[in-house]
Amino acid sequence: MNEVISASSPSIDSTASKPPLLDPGAFYHALWTMSEHRMYALEVIDDGADFRFIAFNRACAAQSPVPVEQIKGQRLSAAFSSDVFGLYQRHYSNCVRTRQVASFEEKLAIGEHTTYWQLTVYPLLAPTGKITQLVVSSTDITQKKQAALALTESRQLLQQVINTVPAAIFWKDCDSRYLGCNQTFANIAGKNDIEELVGKNDYDLVWKKEESDWFIECDQRIMKADQPEIDIVEPQLQANGRQAWIKTSKIPLHDASGKVNGLLGIVEDITDRKEAEETKNRLLAILEATPDVISITDAQGNHHYLNQAGQRIFAVNTPQQIASLKLSDLMPSDVADRLITIALPQAERQGIWAGESTIRDHRGIDIPVSHVIVCHQVKSGEVQHFSSIMRDISDRKANETTLKAQSKELSRALQQIQRTQAQIIQAEKMSGLGQMVAGVAHEINNPVNFIHANLKPATSYIQDLLELIDLYHETYPNASPSIKETLGTIELDFIREDLPKLLGSMSMGTQRIREIVLSLRNFSRLDESEVKTVNLHDGIDSTLVILNHRFKSDNAHTQIQVVKQYGNLPLVDCYPSQINQVLMNILSNAIDALEKVEDPTITLITEAQENTVSIRIRDNGSGIPLAVQSQILNPFFTTKEVGKGTGMGMPISYQIITEKHNGQMNFTSEEGKGTEFCLSLPIHQPGNT
Repeated sequence: MNEVISASSPSIDSTASKPPLLDPGAFYHALWTMSEHRMYALEVIDDGADFRFIAFNRACAAQSPVPVEQIKGQRLSAAFSSDVFGLYQRHYSNCVRTRQVASFEEKLAIGEHTTYWQLTVYPLLAPTGKITQLVVSSTDITQKKQAALALTESRQLLQQVINTVPAAIFWKDCDSRYLGCNQTFANIAGKNDIEELVGKNDYDLVWKKEESDWFIECDQRIMKADQPEIDIVEPQLQANGRQAWIKTSKIPLHDASGKVNGLLGIVEDITDRKEAEETKNRLLAILEATPDVISITDAQGNHHYLNQAGQRIFAVNTPQQIASLKLSDLMPSDVADRLITIALPQAERQGIWAGESTIRDHRGIDIPVSHVIVCHQVKSGEVQHFSSIMRDISDRKANETTLKAQSKELSRALQQIQRTQAQIIQAEKMSGLGQMVAGVAHEINNPVNFIHANLKPATSYIQDLLELIDLYHETYPNASPSIKETLGTIELDFIREDLPKLLGSMSMGTQRIREIVLSLRNFSRLDESEVKTVNLHDGIDSTLVILNHRFKSDNAHTQIQVVKQYGNLPLVDCYPSQINQVLMNILSNAIDALEKVEDPTITLITEAQENTVSIRIRDNGSGIPLAVQSQILNPFFTTKEVGKGTGMGMPISYQIITEKHNGQMNFTSEEGKGTEFCLSLPIHQPGNT
């Protein structure tokens, strides 16, 4: 201690001739002893290559984590590890070398407890002018350091928070220069790092000049007036080249004295909302221009929207008049009741209802319409509103009336044919039925085939005309007013869509008549159109009787042997005449396949399962070629010579078994060995008790 105290400080030269006013020894001793700061003295060894602990003040002895008696007199290099020695030696030797006070911070961790210290190193000048000792003062700065760390963490947390906010946030100084922002705003400005924006103004960023002018003008106005401006809508060119619409709120910031020193901005990208509004406006324009009636009602039936076409038809034009409309004002009461009880519940269950209804205009005239109702629901399933589209189908209805009249004429002719057929069946039995059917088919097929054959060229001609219209439209896009008026009147797009449907309906009608002619029943029980409970063996036997003449031999062929292997079948629900027709078709084909076979045989096997019965018809004929087996059940496909087969027997048979009787029909065939057809029928038909 005496060495330290007697040594000179950097500011008091102990070699000076003038005696000091204050006793340095007493002053340093009091400072050393009474100071609350930790202080210790070091001897300089080899000009700072190492140091020796020579003294510790009371505060240091009391607060040192290591007993000072253990290290007093030890060299620094011996008292601490090489890493710790290197840290302290660097600072201490720097003080010796520069002959200046040195200062550094020390982090001291003991167990889980960490403290921070500010160390100040004072060189002591010996009378020889050489620095031989150092005095080190250590101040606990843990609270200050922790406060600084907490402030840093708080700032980092705040930055993380604003970075997670979906809105873009920034703050500027009074000169509209950016002081900071969140990452969202930095991304919009095309910067990866927030620090890249600090110090820049809007002219330094990607915005257009006129946008930057407006941003800065707005900034200055807000700061000058010291008044926030909320929800400013403005365009903005973003860094990715996207022209966006933003909604900005700017709030002035103040210093401690209340003076404006900048502003805070919060930016919300409303481009999607703007585009949605524009899309909505475009769709609204389409709704207003369409000739269809379009309305929107809530779940209680209150009208919230009616387009121009609807306003014209119902003679309303104000929101109040539209809101007052009820279903009973728009259509006959029975139609309104049907929509309420059937259409709206179905739309609510399935999301949509489509059908036909009738509306009544302001003159009391009923207009037939095709009607579509769409139900719009929220996530909970609650109905939000219904939207309806109604299209005038008066012209189509008129055409349908004409077609129905023609269909009735054909139906009456068909009914007459059926009555004649029944009379012939009763009079001449099955022997003359084939001739009658052939004659009837010939007589009715001529006009039907004439109509059916003309539909295809008619369709082609109409398609040519439509293509010609399209060509005129492409060549002369600017039509005259009279043409435009005519196009608006005749609804060309609707005709283009509906005309093929009309032709298709006519084609289906003629095709249906042809199918009816081809599928006229071949034998008795024509009037039995209901499901009957019958013995299938009776039907098989009656069919064999009708075909008996074909089983007998003639001059060229051997008689066909029929083998019956009947099981014990229960009574079965079926349409007897239709089952007989299927049996007739399959057996006739089997007979045809046996024309050139020695010992021709047809075997009929019946079996009963738990809920079904099966009929297997097997022949040892020529078989069906593998290449055509997949086409046997296709309509109009036949392997017979022209004039001997229509190609409808098997398709009709398949339809009768699968669709009419909910059964199954399949076959196996091997060329040169024969074919077997298997019919599987349920014992009871659904709904028949």
